[in-house]
Amino acid sequence: MVVGVRTTRVRTTATGALRISATTSASSFRPIKASPSAPRWLAGARLGHQHAFAGRFELEWVHVGGYWLDAGNSERYGGHDLWHLRWQRALSPSWHGALRLMNLANRRYAERADLAFGTFRYFPGAGRSLFVELAWRHD
Repeated sequence: MVVGVRTTRVRTTATGALRISATTSASSFRPIKASPSAPRWLAGARLGHQHAFAGRFELEWVHVGGYWLDAGNSERYGGHDLWHLRWQRALSPSWHGALRLMNLANRRYAERADLAFGTFRYFPGAGRSLFVELAWRHD
């Protein structure tokens, strides 16, 4: 059961030679004992730039707020902030390249955490990861 859900979305775009866009959304959940492991805040923002020759660059921030690890609200996970960087570009009419550098700061974080039978359980998130994409499309 989730009580007091509030979602906010803001989108801004500046046009011209430099195009910048950012989208943010945040949700707030009032913690209750029926849902102890729900983060209070989830938020994110992206800042992108499209360059005619260099391609599209994007920086993303992801925030997961702290939450209680047990039904008694005695132990807490503090939450985390992650930064990701993306680049993509058409290399030719048929070829496309992309790079994703996830978790730029190589932050240690939990995808999920809880306290069960007196034992802390953390499911670790991925460290800094680089993904390379080279795609070919034939029309």
